[in-house]
Amino acid sequence: MSTFGAYIGSAMLLLLAVIFGYFALDWRSPDFAGYRVLALTVACAVATLMVGLAVTACRRLRAGHALRVPAGITVLAGAVGLASLVLVFAAEGRFQWMRYVVLNSDPVRLETLGRHFIVGYRDRSYVQALGDRKAVAGFFITRHNIEGLDETAIREEIRWLRAELAVAAPRQVWIATDQEGGGVARLSPPLPVQPALGQVLEELSPGQSIESVALAYARRQAEGLASLGVNLNLAPVVDVDHQVDNPADRFTRISTRALSDDPEVVTLAAGAYCQGLAEAGVRCTLKHFPGIGRVFHDTHVRRAVLAESPDVLQQSDWAPFRRLAHDDSSPWIMLSHVILPEMDPDQPVSTSATVVQELLRNQWDFDGVLMTDDFCMRAIHDAPGGIGQATVDAVNAGVDMILISYDPDQYYSAMYALLKADKEGRLDGDRLEQSRVRVEKE
Repeated sequence: MSTFGAYIGSAMLLLLAVIFGYFALDWRSPDFAGYRVLALTVACAVATLMVGLAVTACRRLRAGHALRVPAGITVLAGAVGLASLVLVFAAEGRFQWMRYVVLNSDPVRLETLGRHFIVGYRDRSYVQALGDRKAVAGFFITRHNIEGLDETAIREEIRWLRAELAVAAPRQVWIATDQEGGGVARLSPPLPVQPALGQVLEELSPGQSIESVALAYARRQAEGLASLGVNLNLAPVVDVDHQVDNPADRFTRISTRALSDDPEVVTLAAGAYCQGLAEAGVRCTLKHFPGIGRVFHDTHVRRAVLAESPDVLQQSDWAPFRRLAHDDSSPWIMLSHVILPEMDPDQPVSTSATVVQELLRNQWDFDGVLMTDDFCMRAIHDAPGGIGQATVDAVNAGVDMILISYDPDQYYSAMYALLKADKEGRLDGDRLEQSRVRVEKE
């Protein structure tokens, strides 16, 4: 190998080692949820390669080889690679320990705290482990759970989920999904594909009312959901559309999902939509409070702030939430992870006692179920204390349901933190009791 080639090769190996190190530091991130076993296999292979090359380089150094600098860089890369692999296994060991503690904790306490969680799943052993212990309130079903299944097979899958989590009355077993229509329709196909409700409302014919169109739309959707066994739909989107354009937003895309830029239209359509779901026994979820139609950054990938004042929001973005909060369909409200700096500059809405208690519970007198958006999002995962601290904060704030859908493994981190806080007396007993009453009357 030429001197130049040796320098380039060793530099690239060091770069690879640094990238691997970054990966190792974030090993248990939700980003790897879909391919964690493959990622671990690749990590071991890469680390082995780097260590092997480093050993060879060490021999060259001892032999007084002319290319001492490239050899030294290679040794450094190997050391970084080995250290990174140690970090990966340390993180994995910590996760397995938390999982063991959770699954072997006091069954009564685990079931009691488990009523605060709706979780996704990627394999049946996960469902069985939690189902046997009644450690969650329900399961979230999405695209990867139904690949290749027809309606009959999905119905059997959901029936199995319910059987695994057969709990005594008065607790409900929740089977949730995201079936908004349009670009977010996790069970289509096999359920009928519907255009986004906002698009349908833009194309009203003369004589058609907003309510009648939204009601018919929801009834068609609810029929399919109820036939499968779904009883909680994470829809409708009641964020008012402010045409915010963030080219880097790959996940939220509110302007493609919002019902309208007019709060009155949103309120009428969402109310009729929830009524249509309720007729079929499917609960609706108003999302994403406090309204993220004005928010530029995407909480899937980073912290985001809604800087508008509460006075302005009361007149626009909050109007649909507040008017529908006491609707006969008993909607749930989903809390987003944005920060309202004028009310709580430190905590996102989904974990803020100020927002939950002072605004929603006291000012709005909302005594229904409050549910978080997915806790696997970066706005939660990257916050101080991560998912564990956020879970404790949310429960103490008076939030009833925590959604952990994208990366089910994060449940163990969340529940471990909750059990630890309970043991140390850091959970608010009054808030827990109030939440129990709300959840059981559902």
